[in-house]
Amino acid sequence: MACQWYISRVFFSAGRIMDLLEVHHLARSTHQGAKLHAQLEGRLFRVSAGVVTLHTDQGMWVVPPGYMAWVPPMQLHLPVSHGDMRGLRLNFAEAWSRGQMPAQPRVIRQSQLLVSLLDEMPLDPSLNTIYLQVFADAFARKPAQDLFLPVPQDERLRQITQGLFDKPDSDADLDDWVEIIGMPRRTLTRRFQKETGLSFAQWRQQLRLMLAMEQLAAGEPVAEVAPRVGYQSVSAFIQVFRRALGETPKSMFAA
Repeated sequence: MACQWYISRVFFSAGRIMDLLEVHHLARSTHQGAKLHAQLEGRLFRVSAGVVTLHTDQGMWVVPPGYMAWVPPMQLHLPVSHGDMRGLRLNFAEAWSRGQMPAQPRVIRQSQLLVSLLDEMPLDPSLNTIYLQVFADAFARKPAQDLFLPVPQDERLRQITQGLFDKPDSDADLDDWVEIIGMPRRTLTRRFQKETGLSFAQWRQQLRLMLAMEQLAAGEPVAEVAPRVGYQSVSAFIQVFRRALGETPKSMFAA
């Protein structure tokens, strides 16, 4: 479901260049025939509940509750929401975005400082400059979270990743895929690592965690999600989840 937003605040000042243009609150989710798109403005997504998956031409980012995502100007993307979404989307002027924020998409864990700066942002553009500068500095200091799933360019490798998407619970291993796509094991291993930056096992684990977060955000029980994404026991799934994200599924998706 593509994200549907309504405008909460519009910033306007006659004769003055504005850095923060609009703040949108998530109102609901709706089925749309949306496609990847880009805009001149930079965009910041702040997720308070539910999950937003940001699809791009390079892969996909997942933004769980308590996280923020930055999308720079002219970056092709499509936000898709999962579960009972609550959050913000902020549009920033192109010049400010290029001068103050990262040049590539980034997902970070939000801090109280970042949240407070957004919540207390003055409506008057002449007063919010210092807020934005502090925000940009604080955002830059936060480490990027490993919540990106890159898509390979090689068509045969894409056959593998699509197969994993379609059946995340499949126990087909690397040797099985060697036979399916007809590529030598050493070549497949080297090329997969080169194009995605991940090994086959790392990529599959990342996919499983992302798909699990989407389902957990929709209210699915952990006991059903774990086997659905390829884990034979709930405890094994929770252990991997905690190791990757620093918290349990229950704490992340607490009502």
